[in-house]
Amino acid sequence: ECAATPAVESKMPVIIATVTKNLAELAFAKSHYGEAEQYFEGLDKLASHMLDPQTKADALEWRGLSQEKQGHYERAIESWKAAATVCASTDLLESKEKNLRHLERVAAFVGQGDDVARFRRRLDATDPERREP
Repeated sequence: ECAATPAVESKMPVIIATVTKNLAELAFAKSHYGEAEQYFEGLDKLASHMLDPQTKADALEWRGLSQEKQGHYERAIESWKAAATVCASTDLLESKEKNLRHLERVAAFVGQGDDVARFRRRLDATDPERREP
């Protein structure tokens, strides 16, 4: 008897994450943004389980892009803030900057530029290379 186990409990999370990422990217490429958002949400959860901050940051970034394409700007902003926070706490500085650029672009569009500027200052204050002496 073979009992089905949830993906998160599987012994093959890397394979499942790769398949999920491929499905998410395909859905995004085909402009199925709601479906892509769901796949990226699943990838985010798998990355948390695998303790893989880069995959988690990428999943959150692309979830935000999927949300933006659907006009869900507030949710996109939250996704990119979460991604930038993960990046800042794990020294993924290139990914952090990419997510902050998404944030700044959309925040300016929806009138949240000041909030995002404060968020960036808080994150930059935690960056040892940018900290004031």
